[in-house]
Amino acid sequence: MVIEDARERTAAAIDSLRKSREIFRLPKLRVTDVPAFFAAAETPAHKLTLSEKLTIVDQALFVVDQLYAHLPFKRARYAVDPVQRLRLIRSRLSEDTAEVRFHSDMVAALSSLRDAHTFYGLPEPFRDAMAFLPFRLNFYFDENGQARFLVTKVLEQFGHPHFDRGAEVTFWNGMPVASAIDREAELDPSGNESAQFARALNRLTARSMTFSIPRDERWVTLEYRSALDPTKEMGIVLPWNVISGGGFELFAGSTGSSVYAPQLELDNYRKLFWCRYQLTVEQAAQGVVMQGPIYAGAVFQGSNPGSSDAGKAALDDAIFSRVPAVFEFQHTGGVDDEGKVKAGSLIDPAHPGKRFGYLLLKSFDGEADALVDEFQRILTLLNAKAPDGLILDVRSNPGGSIQAGERMLQMLTPRDIATAGFHFISTPMTQQIAAQLSGSLTQHASTLAEWQPWLQDLLDSVASGGILTSARQLTSIDVANSVGQVYQGPVLLLIDALSYSATDIFCGGFQDNEIGPVVGVDPNTGGGGANRWLHSEIVEKTAGLEGVPLVDLPRKSTLGLAIRRSSRVGARAGNPLEDTGVQADELYSQTRNDLLNLDADLMKFACGRLGSKPTCMLRIASVDVQPGHIALQIDAENLDRLEVVLDGLPQGAFAADRGLQTITVPMAGLPHRPRLLKVLGYILMENGLSAALAAAGIAAPAAQLRDAKLTLAASARQELT
Repeated sequence: MVIEDARERTAAAIDSLRKSREIFRLPKLRVTDVPAFFAAAETPAHKLTLSEKLTIVDQALFVVDQLYAHLPFKRARYAVDPVQRLRLIRSRLSEDTAEVRFHSDMVAALSSLRDAHTFYGLPEPFRDAMAFLPFRLNFYFDENGQARFLVTKVLEQFGHPHFDRGAEVTFWNGMPVASAIDREAELDPSGNESAQFARALNRLTARSMTFSIPRDERWVTLEYRSALDPTKEMGIVLPWNVISGGGFELFAGSTGSSVYAPQLELDNYRKLFWCRYQLTVEQAAQGVVMQGPIYAGAVFQGSNPGSSDAGKAALDDAIFSRVPAVFEFQHTGGVDDEGKVKAGSLIDPAHPGKRFGYLLLKSFDGEADALVDEFQRILTLLNAKAPDGLILDVRSNPGGSIQAGERMLQMLTPRDIATAGFHFISTPMTQQIAAQLSGSLTQHASTLAEWQPWLQDLLDSVASGGILTSARQLTSIDVANSVGQVYQGPVLLLIDALSYSATDIFCGGFQDNEIGPVVGVDPNTGGGGANRWLHSEIVEKTAGLEGVPLVDLPRKSTLGLAIRRSSRVGARAGNPLEDTGVQADELYSQTRNDLLNLDADLMKFACGRLGSKPTCMLRIASVDVQPGHIALQIDAENLDRLEVVLDGLPQGAFAADRGLQTITVPMAGLPHRPRLLKVLGYILMENGLSAALAAAGIAAPAAQLRDAKLTLAASARQELT
């Protein structure tokens, strides 16, 4: 077998990548080879002093020992002692401690916790840098259950006739690919095997330099089979390069957020590698019009692509999200676009007349109100275009705003949403913080807001010895139910082991509130069950308090910490999400066709699961408030019973007719004019099965009706002025 040296070919593709600096207005974008990057990292300008290293270790020691919400559970689960490990690092520090050795020790100490929320982020030049190979790898299981590893993306201008999309990689530096992934997984801080495997697979071809142990690896040698001739074994040598200056804020967010930063970093750089059209769409959503052929495929309203009239450029929001960095959607009969799930995949052959929707949530990264509003807008559109079922896809979603995710859940169900609980750990320091805050409610008002629901628990724990506070909500029940149901069809959730952080909490809420089935391409989500604060946020939220030994970190280094541990609700109330994640209700094995054709088989599988479910519709057509009663016009389909609720007080139940019907609702027990009208729609259920007879217009036997029960299936609401 001949092994081809593709380093020069890769250099041509890297030159094309460098041109993104001008195309996407990224003046700091830089791509270098590995030796040049490490040579720059060792220059005096980037070296930490001994004092700066001691500051980093001391700050890590304090936050892990006194504020880390999972510490006693991680010690028990993994038999580790990160506090002692950090003490040893400190004791061994000297002027002669090598830079890379120090960073490696710090990363390893915090990685031992198996918690990607709790990390050491390296300073410049490692910060915002990523080592990468010129291709992307994914896997599927063949008909014999054997894992196969395919090249799914290559850099533009790489132009290899055989090492291209569809090539199967068999060996990695002389070992089977699965073994290489297992070895990489040993370095991963994930709390479950599925997440370790998924992240290790990513890191085979793209490694964050911000969060991982620096590795001076120059190239890889691969054996592969070309898609053009799968019987022939071929070899290739590919170089590592390092990219930085991507123009995104890696540590944005708030104390109400929770995100897996390495995945967020990888997702942003992958847009430059493989999805430049997606960057075009995102910039167009901000009114930016760029020059060049990459712009040609986008569907616009307003000015023409490439014109100087940038301020009037606008994407067609019936096709694109107004927040395309977060949302992407499609529906049966929709418009196909580059990189987007095909409308023709959203079918169920068993129910050819049904129309399905697909909504991809790439992250929860952004301002909560804006994300919730856009989610509502898209669901309103899909409720009309795709009423027979919605595929909600949170695969590879690294998290973001916890409140945004929890507020979105209400729009998918007629039931009221219960939100996750969160707990501070009880330590001498958190007890001291609580004592100071409770004694100075006005002096530390902004800090108090983050701690107040847990203050009494922390004060009580001095005597009770409790390890954690009681569960308190970050998202109040009122806020989590302020909108109500928007999409009224059945909903299916797609997850994988890269669904992490705020996404774990979203998936847990979806399952705990019984919104619909959870289908996983992996057995579970990533297992990030916490609210993460950055060290800078902890400094801010304890400012002015006595005895809190926090100082700013040097040289743009950072620490992340799981500050509040989350717990589940519903039938799993009290269970943690950390480590275990959310278990899929049903497992799906990806196919080769999925990897190469935008999940075509997975979409049809999901539509098949949705197509077998009954659908219903409930709409308030008109409201006329009169003295003593309300005249309602209700438009309903496939419902058996209606209940009208005013300001939380039931006012009566009525038989549901098909189509428009008028209902007179008495107003009883209300001290004032009602403000909120809710109509709840129920279907008859017998032994847990839907009353499909009613939906088909067939009268159910009397004996069946006696044994039936009503199940809430749809809701509608209207504010009364």
